[in-house]
Amino acid sequence: MVHYNHPLTQQSFENLMKGNQRFLSNQLMYPNQTIEYRNQLVNGAKPFATILTCSDSRVPPELIFDCGFGDLFVIRNAGNVLDDHAIGSIEFGVDTFRIPLLVVMGHTGCAAVRAAIEGLHFPDHRNHIMHTLSAVALEYHNLQINHFDTALELNVRKTVQLLKQCKPTIQSVFEKGSLGILGAIYEIETGRVRFLAD
Repeated sequence: MVHYNHPLTQQSFENLMKGNQRFLSNQLMYPNQTIEYRNQLVNGAKPFATILTCSDSRVPPELIFDCGFGDLFVIRNAGNVLDDHAIGSIEFGVDTFRIPLLVVMGHTGCAAVRAAIEGLHFPDHRNHIMHTLSAVALEYHNLQINHFDTALELNVRKTVQLLKQCKPTIQSVFEKGSLGILGAIYEIETGRVRFLAD
């Protein structure tokens, strides 16, 4: 069980866990999804968590965590890779919106991670993603563990570590204790989000 000293960070984590439990048990509340609530957010929102995850259409964070308008600040790209645009987006969440929790969420069956560990090359911009994932692929092969889930976890853990050291904004807020950063794997087969211990 993850525990944070900062109360807003802890509450955000518990909100995500409870939402995923509702999703798993098919007891969805569909919070903050009315027209009236949407209209309340016209002048701004206060998301409680930032989610960096994959673009895969089977991985919609708002559904997985049973959330609504204004709850999550979501950054998505193939392989949930950390590039300058993703970092800049996260910095908006951390500095501009003061979001107290950042989750890097990979998922089972990720085609981008699989392509990277298989050493695939593409004739287009997908190679930028392969380049970003190359360190994960190298570590995976060096470990000589032929279990694909290991590659997924390596990708998430490596991104979490990079974010904790990402100067100046993210590292500063994280070291002050007002930002929690953790990794997770969404299991497409079950619907469960498995949070990773440090």
